[in-house]
Amino acid sequence: MIQVLFRCDDFGSGHAANRGILSAVSAGVARNVSVMANGPALQADAKALSEVPNIDLGVHVCLNSEWDDVKWGPVSPPQEVASLVEANGWLTASPNVLHAKGFEIDDIEREVRAQIRKIRELGLTPNYLDEHMGVGWLPGVGDLLARIAEEEGLVYGPKVDWWSGTEAPVGPGPFINVTHPCEDDAELDNWRHEGIPFGQVRRERVADLEYLTNPDRSSELARFGLISATYREIAKV
Repeated sequence: MIQVLFRCDDFGSGHAANRGILSAVSAGVARNVSVMANGPALQADAKALSEVPNIDLGVHVCLNSEWDDVKWGPVSPPQEVASLVEANGWLTASPNVLHAKGFEIDDIEREVRAQIRKIRELGLTPNYLDEHMGVGWLPGVGDLLARIAEEEGLVYGPKVDWWSGTEAPVGPGPFINVTHPCEDDAELDNWRHEGIPFGQVRRERVADLEYLTNPDRSSELARFGLISATYREIAKV
């Protein structure tokens, strides 16, 4: 059987995301949940997530706040990671903006460790570390995250190929399929920024939930010779 990491991103970013991800992992296909320590809705559903069996939890390193109308700042006091925030205290909108603005690598390390600490303080046990908006490409950040992950006993960056989730994969694997399942809720209409048509995020994320909770999904994966795996299973730890 070929292993596939079905990963649900952005737990904590909103109540619709939390409910959608909890439904997705309960269905059994998705077995990896990436947690945003600075997500405004994390504390509300952390206990429910901690009670889900047979899944891996990830520290979804979040150094950016991409939406126009829904914002978040760092876990650290903003003055302690000043190079990561805008004048209003929110994180910058994207890694590109952060790169153009300039940042202190020590601020990133301080914030990442604060995010790991907060997730653990909420009763969650992370097993892996990954990146919101692929922030690891910034100079020095990928190496920093690898070091932090090793020191914190977290899996980081296994070599896997992307799989769309709809066609038979080509190659020996393992593969990864990253989703953002959300329950259909008007809350999602606030998740927008320039270049994204109104309602697009809502449609896409509800579709992710429908994909992961489809009762025929497990048999379809079996026909492709695929099995859902966790980060620890891929990394053999």
